[in-house]
Amino acid sequence: MAYSQAIVQRAMQRLQSENEQNEQSSRARIAAIYEKEPRLGEIERELRRTAAHVLAATFRRQGDPVAAMQQLKKENLALQQERDWILQAEGLEPDDLTVQPICPTCGGTGYVGAAMCECLKELCRQEQKKELTNLFGAESFEKFRLDLYSDQYDAKYRSSPRELMRATYRMAQNYAQSFPADGQSLVFSGATGLGKTFLSACVARVVAERGFSVSYAPVGQLFAAFAQNVRQSYQAFQHALAAGPARREKLVLQVPLTMASRDLVYHDLLLALSQELPDCDLEVRTDTSCTSPEEVLQSGVDALVQMLLEPVSDAIDCLPLFDTKCHLLASPGSPLSACGTLAPDQLAGQTICFESCDAVFVSMVRRCMEDIPLRWLMVPDFEKEYVRMLAGKCLFLSPVRSHGYPPEWFHPLIFPFPPAPTCLFTRRGDTRPEIQTLKTLALAEHARAVEDGRL
Repeated sequence: MAYSQAIVQRAMQRLQSENEQNEQSSRARIAAIYEKEPRLGEIERELRRTAAHVLAATFRRQGDPVAAMQQLKKENLALQQERDWILQAEGLEPDDLTVQPICPTCGGTGYVGAAMCECLKELCRQEQKKELTNLFGAESFEKFRLDLYSDQYDAKYRSSPRELMRATYRMAQNYAQSFPADGQSLVFSGATGLGKTFLSACVARVVAERGFSVSYAPVGQLFAAFAQNVRQSYQAFQHALAAGPARREKLVLQVPLTMASRDLVYHDLLLALSQELPDCDLEVRTDTSCTSPEEVLQSGVDALVQMLLEPVSDAIDCLPLFDTKCHLLASPGSPLSACGTLAPDQLAGQTICFESCDAVFVSMVRRCMEDIPLRWLMVPDFEKEYVRMLAGKCLFLSPVRSHGYPPEWFHPLIFPFPPAPTCLFTRRGDTRPEIQTLKTLALAEHARAVEDGRL
């Protein structure tokens, strides 16, 4: 039940707005608690420093790090116990001191792994219904009026118009409730004003409420598109006849939009492929979603470059290319520009921008940085936030280093979760020479990019 990119985009924007409102209200609540009980704030700051103390103890060359860590653990438990006593006395729970996500299933990211969460699906359904309302108004089966049709018997149709419409109404209602059980279609025909558009809108509304994406177009546009497809197919057939028996192979490669647009490694890879496979038609697709490799490779794609988010089936070959990284882009005027590698704690109070096409990647990062006070801002594209970034008002997060900006502007972020490799996925058993050439060149180009520091 895929929704259009425009609907998903609007739903993600609403989800982000709800996340921001939830964070603001939660921060205000926590601040009020700390103002009433200042000791709770002191305990929280001490607990936050514990992690740094543990790391220092681990790498300390003198003394016994194990003993130091045990002492820190003891102090940590004592602080937690004191905090719990204060909370209990005030009738509060430990969760009252943290920002709770608006959705406990996905943490407010909209995705569970690569799958869309029910909270985002519900926002998509609402946006779909809103779009239909703008097109058709508030039409629904409940508002359909059979009394507008005559109950006088018509010998031509051997029934009254009302009975005919009652039968049509029931057929449309059953079709909407069972869609797409039988794979059939409905065609409404008749003079203007008989209720064709109304019933179509009713069907669309029910289907949308059941989670399906709905598109609307006048019949003339549909027939025109069909005619265009027929014409293109005929032209392709004529071209094939004229070309003779020689057949060109085709290779369809799908890569993330961010990587295709901002990472030169894919420019180099496609150039190498075109040189090695001169008789092969190369097609590159980009995608902003994160569908499972199995689904992508069943949609006409021969090979897919994507992060390995979960185990794949035995029907899929998975070739690791490189360990995915986090890159933060900061202007030379930013206080963080003097730092090389950045730790998550250094980002407290910052505004982190990211492109909508990186939403799935950023959702994993956010889940591991929930304890850090950050403002996350999803933008359509980086260029619109370029001026704010230059002014030091925001940072920009990306899984790749853009080739359009100085390398020293990019700061590696210590990964807040185990690095997920970016892999090349193909169908197991696909032994075509083109696939083998792609694997060889992909490994070589990505290894070169890693060695050069581009990945």
